Amino acid sequence: MSNETIGSAKATAQTAWEPPQFDFPTWLPPMLVKELRQGLRTKGFVGGLIAVQAVLALVFIFSFATETVTNGGKGPSEIFFWLITGCVLLVAAPVRALSALGPEIEQRTMDLLLLTRLDAWRIVWGKWVSLQAQTLLLLATLLPYLVVRYFFGSVDLVNDFAVMAGMLVGGSVLSALGLWASGLPRALRLLIVVAMVFILPSVFGAGFARSFGGATGGGGGWNGLLLWSLGLWNAAVGLLYMLILAVRWFAPPAENHAALPRLVPPALALPAVFLAAAGRLDLAVAQLAIASGGLVFVAAVELVTVREPMAIHLRGWLAGGGWRGALGLLALPGWPSAAVWLAVNLGIAGAGWAIVGAVLGPDAQTARVLGCLALGWAGMVFPIVLVSLIPSAAKTAGPLYFLVHVLLGAVVVIAGIEPLSVVAPGFMQMLDWISHSVPTASFWHAALEFKKPSTLPGLIIGQTAGLLLTAGLAYWVSRPYWERVRWLREASKPKA
Repeated sequence: MSNETIGSAKATAQTAWEPPQFDFPTWLPPMLVKELRQGLRTKGFVGGLIAVQAVLALVFIFSFATETVTNGGKGPSEIFFWLITGCVLLVAAPVRALSALGPEIEQRTMDLLLLTRLDAWRIVWGKWVSLQAQTLLLLATLLPYLVVRYFFGSVDLVNDFAVMAGMLVGGSVLSALGLWASGLPRALRLLIVVAMVFILPSVFGAGFARSFGGATGGGGGWNGLLLWSLGLWNAAVGLLYMLILAVRWFAPPAENHAALPRLVPPALALPAVFLAAAGRLDLAVAQLAIASGGLVFVAAVELVTVREPMAIHLRGWLAGGGWRGALGLLALPGWPSAAVWLAVNLGIAGAGWAIVGAVLGPDAQTARVLGCLALGWAGMVFPIVLVSLIPSAAKTAGPLYFLVHVLLGAVVVIAGIEPLSVVAPGFMQMLDWISHSVPTASFWHAALEFKKPSTLPGLIIGQTAGLLLTAGLAYWVSRPYWERVRWLREASKPKA
């Protein structure tokens, strides 16, 4: 046998082992292919697809037999169509996402995935895209019924597609939330499901109102485009943040995922600056309220993240000096860095309020807001400082943190019940002192105003003492953390 024959035989054998270049697994991300192949075979997807088609088919057959063009096309077929569409877009994918990462973490199969050269980002991204692809497949099966509805009355297809797009965006964010929540304990996952049960009816109501009212949001025109742009921006920021939280469940300790989440509140507050400059103060205030809620949520998650900084976290930021080193301190994992980051954000917010107060004229409202910002920092940091005093509380920092919030909040509520002062005056006096002076409780007292203080100077003294106590305890407890950061920074500097 000649050398040419042997060479061609080897080439033929190698070609036989090569996968087809135009088969979809070769040009789609491998994690997406894996999740799609598994997801499309599950009983949940197949059963849901059959159930949706069966219900809609029966409803429309019944509607053809009994319905006429009445109620402006808002009969049973219309109601069932939007109800099932909402369930497909807002319920199906988020519910399936709640069990996406939990089994991988509990069965410790994530290590096998990470050994396939797929990083944590690609794994989470593949799972999320797979859920959205399955949702789009279910949505595609509903499009024929969207057209059939034309025979039951007037149908605004542009408005219907706008409502579907809004539901699809909301469902994508909820799916990312479900991916993060899938790593939580079962009790917390149950609480999230219960919360979604109370939230989703209002979302359904908004979808029905827009569908039946014939408006795509904001009445159309530039105002509608502006509202859609704001909604998409907030959804994109929230989606990115939830995916980062999901990545944290199994990312290696050497990866620092603290910098991007701490950019979420500024990203949410950025549109408010342009809205205020354009004269839309109403939308600017609403956007600032959303950014404030985002700041509280991000701060709570960052404060309960008990991690130690590593040398690799300091590269590129703290290895140098100046402003890069200062920003690097705000991007380190661990609650001490998060406490400093929260103080900087609240300081910027306070400076903004002070400037507005100086322009419009100082008033009591500006002083109250500045005081609430200072008490807010103490109220957020004080529980984690208490938890850090317990040496073995690292794994249960999150539940203990929120338990302290709940207990001190309950003290404020009970202290505000006036009739109890007659029954147990001594006990109520103690609760009143706690609600005025202890951090976290004093913030809830000042923000909610359950009970007016008897003496304003005493209230100010108590709150100031609580603020200083929190700052002092935080500095004392976090000394080993900052000493480690300083040692790592010195060790990472290049030697001459």
